[in-house]
Amino acid sequence: MGLSFDFRFSRMALNGALAVALVLFTVSHGFSVSAAGIEARHRVALAEQQGALVERVSRAACMVRAGVAAEENSAEIGQVLQSFDAVMAGLRNGDAALKLAKAESNSKVLKALDEVERSWQPFRAAADKVAVSGSVPEGSGELLFEDDKKILGELSKLVAAVESAHAIPADMLLVNAVLIDLAARQEVLTQSVGKNLCLLRIDWRAEEHRAEIVAEMAQIDATQQALLNGVPTMGIKPAPTPAIKLALEEFGVVWSEMRTVVDQAVAGQPVSDEALDAFERKNLSVLKDLEDLVTLYEAL
Repeated sequence: MGLSFDFRFSRMALNGALAVALVLFTVSHGFSVSAAGIEARHRVALAEQQGALVERVSRAACMVRAGVAAEENSAEIGQVLQSFDAVMAGLRNGDAALKLAKAESNSKVLKALDEVERSWQPFRAAADKVAVSGSVPEGSGELLFEDDKKILGELSKLVAAVESAHAIPADMLLVNAVLIDLAARQEVLTQSVGKNLCLLRIDWRAEEHRAEIVAEMAQIDATQQALLNGVPTMGIKPAPTPAIKLALEEFGVVWSEMRTVVDQAVAGQPVSDEALDAFERKNLSVLKDLEDLVTLYEAL
């Protein structure tokens, strides 16, 4: 059976024959990556990775509602809110610490940043109350557990705008920006699985989120196989370096172990607080590993 992809978080991967032709042209002519190209790739990766931060906030808020490591998860929310805000400011104004040399000047990117902020602020305000109080206020579940999707939608538009404004075709395709997109998307998907697993635990729209988990797990598996083994028909090459191959293989082993509790939950078995806490702690470790994987792709 062939691989299928839902590119909700990845816009560059299906440019088809044109992308493949440009890759072959670029490699055959031996172009090197410019400083502008390096920053362009980094801007794309940062914008993509914001989605994982959104899902971390939603997941941590659910954990607080579930009463699982509530104090720790409340503190995590506060930290992630600051990280999200810092990246948004860096994408807008530049930030040497984030390796963003210049302020944004492209009007379409600035408009996309504004739209992300517009969807982010109500969500952020609700999450900040959880971080401060250590509890989820009555009536805020819809905002915290469902409105993340609105933010992800606006982030998708932001990444598309960043790619359009900053991507230098030779630079971006030489290192295959498709792979950066896919690797960064794994961060979002794994964190979203964790959020949805918690929502099953508190019985929040269980059937809807059970279906989301099934779709997300299929996407994670398909993307893992694409990154590891390649998909020639899409112009996706196998893991290009030993370090990347090893990182992908290690992720595959860990994720295979983690998915046992997910498969049980999807099958309708209850998730204990202990199993949920263990899964979420491991998921944060996986997130760090995936961030490192994205860095490896950026460095090609």
